[in-house]
Amino acid sequence: ELVGTLIAARRTGRLEITDAAGARSLFFESGDYTGASSSHGADRLGEVLWRAGRLALDQLMIAAELSKEGKMIGRVLVELGFLQPGELRRALVDQAVQVFQAACVEETGYASFRADTFHKNPIRFGVSTKKLVESAVANARAHRELLRKLGSLDRPVDVLSPIAKEPLDERATALLQLVASARGKELTGRDAIAKANLARVEGVRALLTLVELGCLRLRATRDPAVPIAWLGF
Repeated sequence: ELVGTLIAARRTGRLEITDAAGARSLFFESGDYTGASSSHGADRLGEVLWRAGRLALDQLMIAAELSKEGKMIGRVLVELGFLQPGELRRALVDQAVQVFQAACVEETGYASFRADTFHKNPIRFGVSTKKLVESAVANARAHRELLRKLGSLDRPVDVLSPIAKEPLDERATALLQLVASARGKELTGRDAIAKANLARVEGVRALLTLVELGCLRLRATRDPAVPIAWLGF
């Protein structure tokens, strides 16, 4: 709704969405989306490429380690040969789209708008902002449907079987390994998705897959004092 208002009014500025885990900023020029910034781990370029299957997990770990030396990870990926120079812009566009979609499915927090604030490296997406909004709406609906099947993410996750009966994709595999390696430390579904650096919809989908395969389960309650309505039943 906020983005729709900014588009209709052809506003220029930065819409910042802040939650407990960090902040995302969406930039607009005359109502057109021009890019984003984010402090969420799942929104980093390497994680976006890994989730898209364009970067292996070991390549991501190597690039992330080298980027600690002060280099931008995009440049590191190109220098290592993991990403072709011509692919970098497309990757940055995909990253900005995913940040946009992630902001639109955020369940908590607050938003503020700073007028006449510009993105330092604006992106021309080649697709209208209205189309991006339509895609984000579809993404939000998919998120709600997945949560309807899974229930509240604020319940602790238990490992039933560390080995799946069926082949898993890298996202589900990473999530299962993370929960299994917690070694008794209690993680909620929301915690596990965040620590695995999975986008919200992809993370919920991976968690649902693992629950349906009998690898994980979400406990019925975290605290006996918590009302049943809070758990999403």
